[in-house]
Amino acid sequence: MGIVVLPDGHGGLSAPPSRRQRWWLNDRSFLKDELESYVSYVGDDSVVIPTETSEFPVNEGLTTAGLSNWRGSAHAAFDKNIPGYLSINDAGSRPGYAVTIVTASEADGGTGGPETEKVPEPGSIFGLFILGGFGVRSLLLRISQ
Repeated sequence: MGIVVLPDGHGGLSAPPSRRQRWWLNDRSFLKDELESYVSYVGDDSVVIPTETSEFPVNEGLTTAGLSNWRGSAHAAFDKNIPGYLSINDAGSRPGYAVTIVTASEADGGTGGPETEKVPEPGSIFGLFILGGFGVRSLLLRISQ
């Protein structure tokens, strides 16, 4: 899927420099040339999932409300005009900025790999209780010996 988001800027805005992880713009970072002048290290407590990207796999099961109001929902924001990237989650209080980006070449949301087989769910919760009962019985038998 390309680069979605790699944590950077953690430790809070008021944290001492030794606790801030700002490797994106480090001279040795593979992202420095692409992101320089497009990243702002700011806190944002409002994350918005735009309708057009809500179906991307990385957003599966997420909501705007669930990503917001965490006293630091995002530690950095990206200018939405980064060449070669697409915004998939916006910084709610900073128009024109994103908190999650993907490489534009992979913007369809696919991983490029084969479809994975889903793990089948048990037929009923009753089956889980039976399996759990056998496990507990086995454990009790071992302890009593």
